[in-house]
Amino acid sequence: MVTILLFLNFIFAQTNLTISPPLIELKMPAGSIRKFDFAIINEHRTSKVPLAVFPVDIIQTRTGGYEVVEDGKGILSCVSWLQLKDTLFTLEPGTSKEITGFVRTPIGVKGGRYGGVAVETRFPKESRHPKSRIVVILQITITPEIKPSKVTITDLKLEEPSKMQRFMDKKFKNALAVIATVKNEGDIHIKNTGTLIIRDKNGRRIREYPLGGGGKILPNTELEVVSVIPKPKPGEYIAEGIIRFGSSSPAVAKTSFTVTGKKVEAKGSFNASIPIALTIKPEMVELPIFPNAAKTSLLTLTNEEDKEIKVSTQIKELLYDETGEMRITDTTLAKWSCVKWIETEPKEFNLKPYEKKSIKLTIKAPADSSGGGRYACIKFDVQSSAHNPTTMPTSFYVPVNLTFTKPIVRAIAIEKIGLTGLLPPRVAVLVRNTGNIHFKPAGKVMIYAKTETKEVGGTTFLGGEQMITEFALKEADNYILPDGVLKLEGEASGKVRLHKG
Repeated sequence: MVTILLFLNFIFAQTNLTISPPLIELKMPAGSIRKFDFAIINEHRTSKVPLAVFPVDIIQTRTGGYEVVEDGKGILSCVSWLQLKDTLFTLEPGTSKEITGFVRTPIGVKGGRYGGVAVETRFPKESRHPKSRIVVILQITITPEIKPSKVTITDLKLEEPSKMQRFMDKKFKNALAVIATVKNEGDIHIKNTGTLIIRDKNGRRIREYPLGGGGKILPNTELEVVSVIPKPKPGEYIAEGIIRFGSSSPAVAKTSFTVTGKKVEAKGSFNASIPIALTIKPEMVELPIFPNAAKTSLLTLTNEEDKEIKVSTQIKELLYDETGEMRITDTTLAKWSCVKWIETEPKEFNLKPYEKKSIKLTIKAPADSSGGGRYACIKFDVQSSAHNPTTMPTSFYVPVNLTFTKPIVRAIAIEKIGLTGLLPPRVAVLVRNTGNIHFKPAGKVMIYAKTETKEVGGTTFLGGEQMITEFALKEADNYILPDGVLKLEGEASGKVRLHKG
């Protein structure tokens, strides 16, 4: 039996069963035990449902869904680590049941492990009810976490959306689908954020779009991320795909194409960056500095490859988008920028196999009286000395955060807040840094039930507010810079349910 799973498909249509939450993420060290639980709710008023609960192996499909596979054929499986309570039971109408399980991680493991817990109906054979199955996905990260690596874009192609099966039920007028195939060859899942840049034939940026809808890619998996964009007017163009996945070196690919009337054709070769084993320490430069002062700092680069590599440096403007991902821009950000303050020495050099080398950063601050932070990014373009013309340089980025004199003002404003899910309650909060220094915001969400004053049989019942739940927002991975915005998200326990009202 093959089951295709999508994250939001967590309601049994035939039996009015609901599963909450559909995804369980755990972080735990090797050699430990961790409890997890999820709820099964029978929304039907009259029918009881016999159920079986059991672990299953999974893989991820190219379109981002999940597929149950035979035991032992899952991706970095955690199934043998799982132990469940109450695996056979009947759920009465209008009731719910909490399923409890335990994960026991062996000593010596690292990276990520994956699997699922299937909830399957077990009606008698003579029953008219079809068999239904849904799977709660488990993603286990072994701590200390390893960094994602070996992520590449293996293909970048263009198609008419109407010719793609996933868009058969949608109507697009004068549109173009850009599909990047992303391969994760590491030992941990990645959270990918994609950007699509359309350039003219000379490389000038025309438009920028999100590439795909984000999400996660499991190890040893190829996944297609897609953007549907307005078709450019006739001419020659370059499509550039960038996938950021929590590394200092995003995956990048480019391909040329032409638009002639209603026709779109690929033109020229496909070029992509490849993973290069280079370590840079420290991964971030953070220094205090005063007006009219100078400071120096060292960055140490180590070539972990068995071949010589060539390295060049540039100083770029630094931004973070609302998801917390680093964005590099050529647009001058004069108010908070320190790009013009920084020099690197040497600017270009070669590293022999396994060689280590330090480069010098010299930072010279002007006689500026305004306080707060100043920001830039050091970009390292790296490629093999035996350069392959079809391979793009692989870029590494080191942020520079300077605390530049006083006064320091830390201030934040909430721009938007809203529910993004109900089972369990999930909240997204968009915040803006209204101060003059970088920091990592933290917060919590409190959800209240509001009741109105009512009079029943001559008795007045006063309305009010009662707190239903309280939970913390997830900690930000990166800083929010002055004038920057960041989306913080949080999720209540799976036991909490919101009703109409």
